[in-house]
Amino acid sequence: MSLFRVEISSDRLKVHAVAVKAGTDKAVAARDLPRALGALGVRHGFVEDALAGLMSAAEGAVEGARVLVAEGQPARAGADGRLEFIVDASNRAQYAEKADGSLDFRETNLVHAVREGEALAVVHPPAAGVPGRNVFGEALPAKAGSPARLQLGPNVAAGSGSRQLVAKAAGRVLFDGVKLSVEPVMTVPGDVDYSVGNIRFPGFLTVRGSVLDGFEVEAARGVEIGGVAGACTVRSDGDVTVRGGVNGHNKAVIEAGGSVRAKYLNEAVVRSHGDVEVATETVNSRVYCLGRLLARRGAVIGGEVVARCGVEAQTLGSELGVPTRITIGKDYDVSARLEAATARAAVIDAELPGLVKRLEAMADRKKFLAMAEAERERVKAEYEKFKGLKAERLKLEESLKSLAAQMRPPAEPPEVRVSGLLYQDVTVTGLGASHLNLEVFRGPLVLADDKAAGRMAVRRGGA
Repeated sequence: MSLFRVEISSDRLKVHAVAVKAGTDKAVAARDLPRALGALGVRHGFVEDALAGLMSAAEGAVEGARVLVAEGQPARAGADGRLEFIVDASNRAQYAEKADGSLDFRETNLVHAVREGEALAVVHPPAAGVPGRNVFGEALPAKAGSPARLQLGPNVAAGSGSRQLVAKAAGRVLFDGVKLSVEPVMTVPGDVDYSVGNIRFPGFLTVRGSVLDGFEVEAARGVEIGGVAGACTVRSDGDVTVRGGVNGHNKAVIEAGGSVRAKYLNEAVVRSHGDVEVATETVNSRVYCLGRLLARRGAVIGGEVVARCGVEAQTLGSELGVPTRITIGKDYDVSARLEAATARAAVIDAELPGLVKRLEAMADRKKFLAMAEAERERVKAEYEKFKGLKAERLKLEESLKSLAAQMRPPAEPPEVRVSGLLYQDVTVTGLGASHLNLEVFRGPLVLADDKAAGRMAVRRGGA
């Protein structure tokens, strides 16, 4: 007959029957194990099959063999609270793919921007945990989980009636492991290059270095570049400042819903809904603005300027006679849309008569039904095209009327003011007339429309 010694684990969660030899102190026969367990106070978690097997075994157990005869349930600590992100706050590079499947190393997607009111994350509360019970039937309390380590930083708030966290402003999501914030201002400490990639940001962007060739930066509330802008694209609904100037190589594009300020412009395209202010010169550039081009201590050499409210410069043109075109009083934005709409209307007007003629030839129902299936489908397609073009033409007509109504001159008559030199081959065009300068004039000069005379007048002295 097998003899066993009962061993209870120090955590009071397990009881083993250990086979021993005859004469061992406190040895218990297999058939007496239930009584011995009861005498020790064990009353929970019996392993019935194991006990039954020991008591019915025909052969003796091998000395030292251990059999689990009772087991309690340990308490399970509750899960800690956690933060589940809805947006990406990793700030890790995630390169975009090109159409050919290769990676676009300019599109790093390092900046993860959000809109005001956008959900950022969900805060999950800690769980209470599950109590346990030892082999003596005693309850084991469970430790509740800890709340998520979280601090709400600027522009982050709890959503009403939910565990969601939302952005109180548009900007960049930042999370340092504890503090969650949305920053409406972003600063690039160096250059915009392959280590940073293209930037699209809903707030204000500061680049302490330069924006290198081929890169794009967009920021809704404004852009300030401490260095140089190369053959790049810079866009903003606000102001754009380039303290080091623009070396465009005929590829740079600067677009602003506000004003543009730069040390110089060289072979660049600038579009501004405000003023364009240049400290030294604009060379072979195309500048379009709804305000004024201001180069009071600088020169405008070559290229084209369309400034609705006028131009102020120290020098226009150069002694080499570089052709320089200046237009004042014209809304470049409305004009461009008007020209595009007019061109599209002309294309439709040229195409519609041919469509109508072909469709009229097919108006006979018998002839139409006698056509081959493929021919009938072609006629149906042309009819759908006709309907689409007619509808587009009607919309264009409305747009043309609306745009024509917006082509109003500025409140103050626009002028071109030259404080220094006006060189030859400078053309100044106003609302009703143009002036091609054929000789060198020393300023101060004012060029403006003389409506009574129907010409562009040149006045000395700036009066």
